[in-house]
Amino acid sequence: MNVRQSIYLLLISGLLLMASAMPALGQVSFGLRLTSGAQISYFQAWNHHSVGTYTRMGLGAFMRVPLKEKVVLQPELNYLTYPSASLESHTISLPILLTFRISSDIEIEAGPSLLRDFRFGNSSDVNPYLNVGANTGINFWFSKHWSGNVRFTYELIRRTIDDYLPADYEDPLLKTEGPEPGYRDMLLTTSVRYTFR
Repeated sequence: MNVRQSIYLLLISGLLLMASAMPALGQVSFGLRLTSGAQISYFQAWNHHSVGTYTRMGLGAFMRVPLKEKVVLQPELNYLTYPSASLESHTISLPILLTFRISSDIEIEAGPSLLRDFRFGNSSDVNPYLNVGANTGINFWFSKHWSGNVRFTYELIRRTIDDYLPADYEDPLLKTEGPEPGYRDMLLTTSVRYTFR
């Protein structure tokens, strides 16, 4: 399955989940989130591996659509940036999560997301492709409106070094044996959330 097919499958799955939730739209709630956390960037190329960690902060909005008594569909729109480096890349993510209430105050969440990196005021994008990620997390409810969230996001599909090179580029190094070079970003974030009910 290539990247385009994966994206289409993710979008179709999201639309089907939304359609199944239509009877519950009268109970839909909306919320805002303030996020901070760490981005862990992993690079692998033949005999070279490197890991970098960066602080990220951001804002987001989400919608909660009840599907069953303890199950909620939660699509989100989130923006993450580096707080001290305005020239670095920024990320927009669109997670589509299912949350399961395991007690009166605790929910677990899981689901896919689309991620897009970009830079302000720069015609050359950092990453012009949509990346596909997987999310897992947990919500802690402090009151009817306020909650906290801890989430781990792992990019499943991201472009590799080949996407940076011209089609006719030849280099003996690129013909060595070993895994194809590639990047994977992981995000470990915490959020404070307010839900309008």
